[in-house]
Amino acid sequence: MYVSVNMLITENRHNISMLKVLGLKDKEINRMILNVNHCIIPVATFIGILLGYLCMIIVFKVYSGIEGVMYTAVISPKSIILTVVIVFACYFVSLFIIRRKAGNVDMVESLKDNRE
Repeated sequence: MYVSVNMLITENRHNISMLKVLGLKDKEINRMILNVNHCIIPVATFIGILLGYLCMIIVFKVYSGIEGVMYTAVISPKSIILTVVIVFACYFVSLFIIRRKAGNVDMVESLKDNRE
């Protein structure tokens, strides 16, 4: 989580500094740059749980055929809630850490020539 959120800052340093030059506050910049994943995280969590369950069914069928013992794939509501809590906690802790990095981007960054 931290790596993907950190990539937002590294790739958008020039944009963040330009927004600062234009007079936007840090809160507005955070809303525009950092909070873009708020809609993606719940969908990705749901898809991840679903794909994990489907993989578990496939693996259990393979092991059932090899060992001759029937395994059933079960996901409890407790594990779903725990997964969602862990994913969101990691995401928001990463955002909290990265906000400081976004606040430290200098306005001079937008004046630098980015040609390589």
